[in-house]
Amino acid sequence: MNEVLTEKVNFSLDEIAVKIQNRFRRGELHTYGLGDTRTKVFGIVKQLREVDNRLTPTDALIIATACQDSDCVYLYTFDEYAMNQPLLDCVREHRLTITYPERD
Repeated sequence: MNEVLTEKVNFSLDEIAVKIQNRFRRGELHTYGLGDTRTKVFGIVKQLREVDNRLTPTDALIIATACQDSDCVYLYTFDEYAMNQPLLDCVREHRLTITYPERD
């Protein structure tokens, strides 16, 4: 994948697709989808979306990634959907606190 992203060569979309496909076939590239149980993050995404289906897949992925980051304790957001009690309880199970940033 590095040659696709770092070489100063203009590849066509077809050439990029072939390079990605070759990496995938050699087992150098793995793909996961929302709700995929092979990763904890996507399992958490599915759980979060079940708690509140108003949460977008992208927002759920951001929250789930923060849940799995052992160094992350707080996630600051202005997103009102992320501040509902059932969702806050769900992420608390993963040692994460979602809060608004302090305002000046």
